[in-house]
Amino acid sequence: MKNKLFLITMVVSLCICFAACTTFEASGIQMGMSTSGTQVLGDFSTKVTVSKFLGQSGGTTFANISSGATTGPIRDAIDREIRKMGGTAAINVSIKYGSNPVQWILNSLTFNLWAPATITIKGTVIRQN
Repeated sequence: MKNKLFLITMVVSLCICFAACTTFEASGIQMGMSTSGTQVLGDFSTKVTVSKFLGQSGGTTFANISSGATTGPIRDAIDREIRKMGGTAAINVSIKYGSNPVQWILNSLTFNLWAPATITIKGTVIRQN
């Protein structure tokens, strides 16, 4: 009986752990102006680490109090890539939000107070002619 209870507990714990690594992804986003009469300058891919609080890494936070923690870093990363290539806008932007095992461990060590996560941003930089 003890072995069955232990096994069930382990399975439930693993399910909860894997459910915590939820990921959000949005793609095909355009930032900037109209894309007519433009020149494609190149593609970019960058990663940004963000910190949320009172929740799971790559998942939900208590009362969604730190929901805006990702907006600024995402916008800054895209603007940096646009400036680096000398462009005026970004098209076909893909944003993927998630976490990795190291971030899960850090989240556990802080008793779910600090919830670090990684945002991967890809897209194409353009310049208006």
